[in-house]
Order: sequence, then C-alpha cells, then structure tokens
Amino acid sequence: MSRARVSLASLFAVTLSLAACSGAGPDVGASGGAASGGAASGGNASGGAASGGATSGGNASGGETASGGNASGGETASGGNASGGETASGGNASGGDGSGGELGSGGGSTVFQLTSPEWDVIDNEECTKDNTPVCAVYPEESTNLSTTGTKNRSPEMSFEGVPEGTQSFAVVLGDLSNGMAHWVIWDIPADATTLEAGLAGTATLTEPDGARQASAVGSGYFGSGKCGNVYEHRVYALKIPTLTPAPTSASAARTAIMALGDDILGESFARLQSRDYCTP
Repeated sequence: MSRARVSLASLFAVTLSLAACSGAGPDVGASGGAASGGAASGGNASGGAASGGATSGGNASGGETASGGNASGGETASGGNASGGETASGGNASGGDGSGGELGSGGGSTVFQLTSPEWDVIDNEECTKDNTPVCAVYPEESTNLSTTGTKNRSPEMSFEGVPEGTQSFAVVLGDLSNGMAHWVIWDIPADATTLEAGLAGTATLTEPDGARQASAVGSGYFGSGKCGNVYEHRVYALKIPTLTPAPTSASAARTAIMALGDDILGESFARLQSRDYCTP
C-alpha cells in the first residue's frame, strides 16, 4: 500500500514536471519571453517602439518634427523667412528698390524731373498737337519769333532726382507738330545738373565743360520756329559718359540717344506751344 502511494506520488511529480517543461520550454517567446515581456508586450510592441518608443514618445508626440520641430517652433514657419525673415518683413519687399531704390534716391528727389524758371509744367503728356489749349506757353525770348529784341536764347533748365549711376545728360528739343529735331545737346557731365540760360553757340562747350550740341541750322541753340506748333524739351539721364561716335547733326544725335535702350536711366520732359506773341 505504501509502495503504491509512493509510486502514485512519484508519477504525479513526474507529470507536473513534464507539464512545466512542455509549457515553459518550447513556448518561452510566446508567454514570458519576447511575446509577453519582450518585443510584443514589454519590448518594442508595448513599451518599445510601439508604446513608449518612437511612436508615443518619439518623433510623433515629442519628437523634433511634429511638435517641437520645424512645424511649430522651427525656423521656417514661425521665426523664419515668413514672419521675421529677410524677404517678407525686412528684406527687399519693404526696403528694396520699390521704396528707396536706385532710381528714386540718387539725387534728392523721388522722381527724375526737368524743371525751369521759364515754365511750370513737368511731364505734361496731355499737351499734344491735337490738344494745344492745355499746353504751356513757349518762352518768347527762346523762340525765333520774338519781336522784343531777344530771341533764340536757350532756356535755363535743371535736372532733379538724378538716377544713381548717371554719367551724363542729353537734352533734345523737338517739334512734335512736324517731327523735326530743332536742337540737341549731349555729353553733359553728370555733375552739371543746371544749364544756364543763353548757352554759347559753339559745337563744343566749355560751360558745361565738354558738352556738345547741334541744331537744325548749325551748332547752337535753335528754338521754336513756327507759331502754334508744340515743342518738347526732353532730358535723358544716361549710363554712359559720351555718345560714341559723336553725332554730326541734331537729327543723328536724337536718333543715337533714343537707341541707347538700357543705357537710358531716366527721362523727363516739358511740352510748350508757341502762341500769345505771334499770329498763327
């Protein structure tokens, strides 16, 4: 009887031992190994990459890209070029050429202008040969028609708001009613921003020094020649110091100047009509 109990006890112990071996041995990874406390439960799946790794505490929640990266506090979105960057706020959009650029600030005025004490118009494009009532009056002493004893005296002219980079000026006097070039003066030095009235009649001037001129009747100034016609004094600010080759006539000089393209930095004009002192 005692032997039977011992045998049964021994058999029971062996059975338990075999059961333990069959449950823990081959399936270690499934229950208590990688599956439960390893990669699946406490490893990468639960406490690793899936729960506490890259997915929860990594880039998605507290990582560089999504929350604390470039999207919220990064350089581009908040503190980058869009808000405080060079281009949008403090760059060219506000302080570039559009507001205080080269053409606007080179000579003290914001716009390049031709002015004279002998007229009070600037860039008056509404004055045309078909709309003469709005035209300013050509100064009588600067015409060929004057009866006061003084005529063909070149008017005083000044250039304001000179574009940066200007190396010389040229002035063209043309008859807009018939297209004739009356007088052209060019190679005016960039520092000669005022032409005094009554320039000498020589082809090359000493005041302003080095300037050259030509007219429809010779070398010196030749003003308004027909009563009722519309005339235009137009000044050009040029990127070049001299016209090369030197023109030999007023018409050739006008053509050369108008063909300069990008070497013309600015233009301004005054349109005037011969009237009030002559019979049409």
